[in-house]
Amino acid sequence: MAAMRLEGEKPHQGLPGRNPALYQGPTVCNSTTALGLRGQAELNRVGSCSTGKERDTESGNDYFGARYYGSPMGRFLSPDPLLNSGRPSNPQTWNRFAYALNNPLRMIDPTGLYDISDDCQQATSCRRAAENLRTGVANLQGRVDAMKDGPEKTRLEASLKALGTENDGNGVDVAFEKLAPGVSGNTVPNADANGNLTGYTITLDPNQEHSGNQWAVDAAHEGTHVSDMEDPRFNNPATMMDPFQMEYRGYETSAWAAQALGASPWAYDKGSNVIWNSSWSAVDRQTLMDRGITNHVAGSPGHPENRIHDPWPDSAPPSPPPFY
Repeated sequence: MAAMRLEGEKPHQGLPGRNPALYQGPTVCNSTTALGLRGQAELNRVGSCSTGKERDTESGNDYFGARYYGSPMGRFLSPDPLLNSGRPSNPQTWNRFAYALNNPLRMIDPTGLYDISDDCQQATSCRRAAENLRTGVANLQGRVDAMKDGPEKTRLEASLKALGTENDGNGVDVAFEKLAPGVSGNTVPNADANGNLTGYTITLDPNQEHSGNQWAVDAAHEGTHVSDMEDPRFNNPATMMDPFQMEYRGYETSAWAAQALGASPWAYDKGSNVIWNSSWSAVDRQTLMDRGITNHVAGSPGHPENRIHDPWPDSAPPSPPPFY
């Protein structure tokens, strides 16, 4: 998963690392200037006037974790290392030095690795969304680690593995942008000029998320799409899935993520289609989950029901439930 870290922890150019003391008072450091003279600077987490990042007082550049930004030039000082962030549909993405697609009034780039759209015109809202996503995914990972072996754990592990971890360069980017009404996330494969797959962009709508559990469930859902598209069966005409089946598997993962997180009930379409409820009896659980997912997915345009709901079943549902 492309970077979620909003604050760099590494020492900056010419600056000391963070003071581990409980009292974070001013830090004094000695530095050598270009003239060979020793100067002294008092620093107290100096921030940029526009991005909120820490500014190196010697060079005047802002530290974004992955690279430095030169505010006088309005450009990063090194190219974007994630080549798959370039999208043919948006020429601005091919400028590897631009900040936030040259649209800083609408977007922010908290790490220097990918742009985050901020439709509320408030940088803090998207930072909060990124923090909530990080917290939600970490919480889900901990719950999955504690699960007993079974198809739910297998699917969730595959989803989280596909998402990856912060700054791992795995080709999966996360963006926050406004989506169509009722759509909280989508996944789009990226390709180079020759049509070769270079990665995936997961887009989440911060205007439709309300809790850490919601972020985690939606991330797990989109992670399943990435995992499925990476599966050799996806490009095999004999085993490839149709739109209904792809979304059915995504919502299966959503239901299992909600179950792992202890979030109940979990429903869509203003509560009319419940895909998980802890009050369901063990014998009815799979039937009721299947009904809720099928009604929700088949109700979406372009997703007519396929009588084979999941062509790639992990295994039969276990009994008893796999959660501690």
